[in-house]
Order: sequence, then structure tokens, then C-alpha cells
Amino acid sequence: MKLAMQSTPFVSDELDAHYDFLRGLARKLAANDHDADDLVQEVVLSALESPPKHFARFRGWLRVAAIHAASRFYRRDRARTVREERVAAPDRQRSTFEAFEETAFLDDLRGRVGRLSAPYREVVELRYLDDVSIADIADRLERPQGTIRCQLKRGLDHLRGDLDRRYGDRRAWALLVLPSAGGPALPGSGASASASPVPAAS
Repeated sequence: MKLAMQSTPFVSDELDAHYDFLRGLARKLAANDHDADDLVQEVVLSALESPPKHFARFRGWLRVAAIHAASRFYRRDRARTVREERVAAPDRQRSTFEAFEETAFLDDLRGRVGRLSAPYREVVELRYLDDVSIADIADRLERPQGTIRCQLKRGLDHLRGDLDRRYGDRRAWALLVLPSAGGPALPGSGASASASPVPAAS
């Protein structure tokens, strides 16, 4: 202890003389400036608490001490990352399951739309899968807009009933409905909706 106390002024002088070297080395070894500051501080404390025996090799001692400190920092950060990943894993699994569930529902929905009777299937597919306006559907199918609205309403009524029978309470499938597929929401897909009117032509 006495030797360490006597050598502290010499260590301080050597640290001052080699500070720029140590700082530059820390920046190369550390991931960012904050970690570089911590690395420099740790090496300085180590030098003050356990001074090297040979000051003629002080720069080499600083290099080795900095490398060891950087290695400890890396192991510490890696361990923290692993712990955080383990904690976050259930959330990722839940998100993956929800994405799978949504995809499966949309595939089932498209299949049920495809099984509607021809006049209803055409207008529902164009409106809610292809996001075509009622006016454009009328032009494309050469039918009056009133006819399109009527066929759309009846097609949706059939589809809602089919979904209710398959999934039970409408709240069980309402949150998975078409907005996620990029199209407009199905009228009446809200938790408390029944046979909501078809929206006006856009």
C-alpha cells in the first residue's frame, strides 16, 4: 500500500503523458464515445489502484489494460442483450402467432367471398378485395349503381352470416377483417354492428 501511495504521483504523470494515446485506443476498442469514456476511466482507476511495476513499459501496460477492459465491456453488453432477448421472446412469439392467425383468417375470408353467388361475388371482390369504387364497378360491369349497391348489400349480408356461423360472436372476427389486407373495412364488421348500410360511392 505504501509503495502504491508513493508511486501514485508517477502514475499520474504517466497517465497525463499518455492520455491522448489511451483516449485514441479507447475509441478504437469501444462501440461509441460513451463506452470509450468509461473504458478510459476504468483503465485510469486500474493504474492508480495497481500501478505497473515498470513505467518504461507504461504504454504497453495501458494497451493491455484497455483491451482487457474492452473485453469485459463486450461480455457485459452481450449478457445484457441475451437477457433482454429472453424477456422479449414471449412478445415476439405472440406477434408471430397473431400474424399467422390474421393471414389464415384473410385466406378463409377470400375463400368465402369466392363461394358467394356470381353477382354478389363480383361486386364484393371488386369493392372490398380490389378497393374499386362503386361508380367504377358499375362502369366495369355495365350495371346501374343502384343495382351494384343492392347486390353489394346482399352479398355482404350473406358473408357476415357465414362468418358469424364460422367464428361465433362477431367480435371474434371483426378485428381481423379487411383493412389489414389493404382494402376498405367491411361494413358491419364492428363489434356491435349488425347489417350496416353499404357506404356511399367514392
